[in-house]
Amino acid sequence: MKKIIFFAIVLACICSSCDEFLPRDLSPEEIVEGLKEALRIGAQEASNSAMAENGFYSNPVKDIRIPLPKAAEDVINELNGLNPFVLALAQELFPDLSNFLNKEALLKTINQAAEYAAKDAFPIFLGAIKENLTFSNGWDILTSDNNRAATDFLYLTTELPLKTTFTPVIADAINTVQLGSLKLGELWTDLAAVFNEPYIVNLHKRPPVDPNLEDYITDRAIFGLMELIAIQEEKIRTDPLARVNDILQRVFKVND
Repeated sequence: MKKIIFFAIVLACICSSCDEFLPRDLSPEEIVEGLKEALRIGAQEASNSAMAENGFYSNPVKDIRIPLPKAAEDVINELNGLNPFVLALAQELFPDLSNFLNKEALLKTINQAAEYAAKDAFPIFLGAIKENLTFSNGWDILTSDNNRAATDFLYLTTELPLKTTFTPVIADAINTVQLGSLKLGELWTDLAAVFNEPYIVNLHKRPPVDPNLEDYITDRAIFGLMELIAIQEEKIRTDPLARVNDILQRVFKVND
């Protein structure tokens, strides 16, 4: 009988210790609230970082900078390889061609469009987090070995509504930032029309340049913002000092 009592006391102590470090008494609603709060903070930080000057173009985080579309880069390389006399004639017909031939300037302007749009990113992401995101497996996401599990879940479940809402913002940005004397959208549409002439496409045996630049930038901008959100989620999971309010402290204590 004494042995039974002894083991019961030991078991109670073990369970008490587990409860202290693994707060399974948290309600599913509290776990979801904590996950959403981590994503909210991540989205705010991501938007602030991306909207800064050169926030995409010079961001130290890998893969945030938006590259040139492959077909467009191929065209630029072809043009820069033309005979100087032929290239000079082409520039007379299209004075803004020199801006297009400067890959770095074009690359920077494309990233500036994403940076311009990033100022409106936070309310869009916040709406997706609040309205479109439900965690049926919140505990699994919270205790996952993947330090960006909530961000990955956000991307998986809200990519389409995010793109639908964010695309008009990108379209406005493309029609705001300039390269030379033309808005980026105007320049891109004109050049795509020229370089997508069947004769030119067939002559160089390359895919056409997609005239829809806004879809390309939207996809890449959302991807970049998600990467920045994931960085904040990882901080909250691994660093108790990053848990700046009560719900984060209570929920993410499980990861200590």
